[in-house]
Amino acid sequence: MPATFVPACPELRRGDRRRDRRRALLVALSGRGRRSGARRAEDRRHGGQYLDRYRPADGFVLLLAVILSTLDAVFTLIILAHGGEELNPFMALLLEQGVSGFFWFKFLLTSGALLVALLHRDFVAFGRLRGAHILYGTAAGYALLVGYEVVLLGALLSG
Repeated sequence: MPATFVPACPELRRGDRRRDRRRALLVALSGRGRRSGARRAEDRRHGGQYLDRYRPADGFVLLLAVILSTLDAVFTLIILAHGGEELNPFMALLLEQGVSGFFWFKFLLTSGALLVALLHRDFVAFGRLRGAHILYGTAAGYALLVGYEVVLLGALLSG
């Protein structure tokens, strides 16, 4: 009678865990992982990997963009109080409902979009655009907008 092999414990693995992007995203959000960049040259060229740790500069830029967005909301309210007009029809509709809804919608939308851009910082969209470009571009755009609003406020308050 031939001997049959019976494993001591059943095979518990199901597929390659490294290919499961959902798991990678959960590890990235928990901050417990070690991956701070792509390991292979091909991965660096094509992007598309969730990271476990992000560069401090990315966190700084995200925080800066959120602060500048908040300043934009405050300066917008001051300009509106001095006779300005909200040109964005959706934000104008929110302002009609109340300042609190306007502020929180703007804050949550901007913060959420920036967080998604950070999580996808190495993913490529439209052939060349990466999440990091969106993150840094948003911060630069808000810096220009807030600078313009400061000039506008200076003209409104001095004249």
